Amino acid sequence: MIDLIWQKSSFSGSGQDDCVEVATDPAGRIHFRESDAPATVGVTTRPAWAALLARVRAGDFDGLTTVADGAVRWQKSSYSSGDGNSDRVEVATDPVGRIHFRESDAPATVGVTTRPVWAAFVAGVKAGDFDHFATGGPDGARE
Repeated sequence: MIDLIWQKSSFSGSGQDDCVEVATDPAGRIHFRESDAPATVGVTTRPAWAALLARVRAGDFDGLTTVADGAVRWQKSSYSSGDGNSDRVEVATDPVGRIHFRESDAPATVGVTTRPVWAAFVAGVKAGDFDHFATGGPDGARE
């Protein structure tokens, strides 16, 4: 088992234990999880991660609304690479307002977080905290 080095958003408060965390393995795959549920880890590709970052920066997830009918409606990135790969990070809300995130190729592995934690992650994305995971070396090192 590889020990991953997890990074959280610079906008996650120092006293805030729960956050969305991101890491890269030696093969260059991007791992993401909610720190309160460290065993539930989504794994995606650099292109899918880059697409998620672009969509978050564009504001596509700023106004996620809670659905009242009990359904969870997944939103995929509108920035697809056009390479035929189906892997995409998806985001949804549930009836109580929690944010869900998963890799579309592994729909049973779902991270769940709160709106404040998601907001800190979004702020970190917009500030460039996670860019190096999409463009860095095998360990996600900053270029």
